Amino acid sequence: MNPFFKIKHTITLTLTLLSLNLSAQDFQEKPIDSFRMLDEFDSVKAFEDYIEDYVQECLDNSLGGSNSVRCFISSQLWDKELNKYYQLLRGELSEENKVVLKDAQLSWIDTKDKTIRMNSNILNLKYNEPGTMFIAIRASEASQSISPIVKQRALLLRSWYHSLLEE
Repeated sequence: MNPFFKIKHTITLTLTLLSLNLSAQDFQEKPIDSFRMLDEFDSVKAFEDYIEDYVQECLDNSLGGSNSVRCFISSQLWDKELNKYYQLLRGELSEENKVVLKDAQLSWIDTKDKTIRMNSNILNLKYNEPGTMFIAIRASEASQSISPIVKQRALLLRSWYHSLLEE
């Protein structure tokens, strides 16, 4: 192999890796509390697009592997919405209905936790290979499985809350 080609290839690779590292350093990971809320968007789809855009930007700047796990924030943002609407709904209910809501919510949390545990067991069986690539793929699949569950509950609580306001 031509020694000049080898040097040129090494320099190009080094500059590419340096460029990727600088790009990743420019990306600012956001704390969950700093994200906009659903009611700041015209639609659920717009909110979901906002989440997906952040996740993609985070993945593009994570340098892959286990660093990308932190990018999958969809279920956390839907959980934030769920908690907001739970509190708002609770504030509109009688004491008797607060007890019913709390019981329903605890039951839902138990089911959700068992679902997450089962999903985790399945993913552990599916991704039992070593390597950070599998960690990232597993995290993506976990997010795709669990986020819709939390989203559905958040939207249900939101719907109940808005239906009370219409009366």
